Amino acid sequence: MFIGEVAKRAGVSPHTIRYYEAERLIGRPARSAAGYRVYSLRVIEELAFVRRAQGLGLSLTETREILNLGRSGKSPCDRVASICETRLADIERRMQELRAFRDNLRAAYRAAKNGCTVSAEGFCQAILTAVPSATPSSETAEPEA
Repeated sequence: MFIGEVAKRAGVSPHTIRYYEAERLIGRPARSAAGYRVYSLRVIEELAFVRRAQGLGLSLTETREILNLGRSGKSPCDRVASICETRLADIERRMQELRAFRDNLRAAYRAAKNGCTVSAEGFCQAILTAVPSATPSSETAEPEA
């Protein structure tokens, strides 16, 4: 199969296939007499695996590491479990942060909606009494001097 057919079957662009080949995520294809890449059906399975790994939030580096373990005859499952465990802990932490942010924003909204007061300086008390978020976004951070 030529690259166009592989791209169509796998649902990726030819550029992506060439990139994944260069990054050693998929095997190097054979070459025709004219120098065209000629792929086996296995590459479609490899591309599907890479896409599934990306869907789980794995980086290309982690995916390559997992593929290399399997290609060398070693079971990659322990490494997959380790990566998933780390990702799950990160997600739980971020979810807690988002819940706290949501609760704080909801309290500010309720205070503002229910006719909060204004400070002597003209500041809305709903914002003044809000708990600052632990990690301000770059849009709200103070500019560097």
